[in-house]
Amino acid sequence: MIRCNFVLPHVNNATINLSTLMYRSSGCKSSSFLLATSYNNIGWVYSNIGDYSKAHSYYERALDIWQRALPPNHPSIRDVKESIEILKRKCK
Repeated sequence: MIRCNFVLPHVNNATINLSTLMYRSSGCKSSSFLLATSYNNIGWVYSNIGDYSKAHSYYERALDIWQRALPPNHPSIRDVKESIEILKRKCK
């Protein structure tokens, strides 16, 4: 398990950077993919520190963007769906 006192400041900075990216992306497909990847990565961090609610929220954001931008059989969509299913099992 990752130490929370080391990771959380970095996650907070990443969230601020995501807000900036969202403002600048304005519908650009490559920016949308980067944003979704960032959401997915932040979801992974929250999952690894045990904050499953926040992880789920970020995974869902990534999935939403990728479903609009990628074909349904794309590996990124498959991977984030698997991550969401793993979270659901952990929360049971």
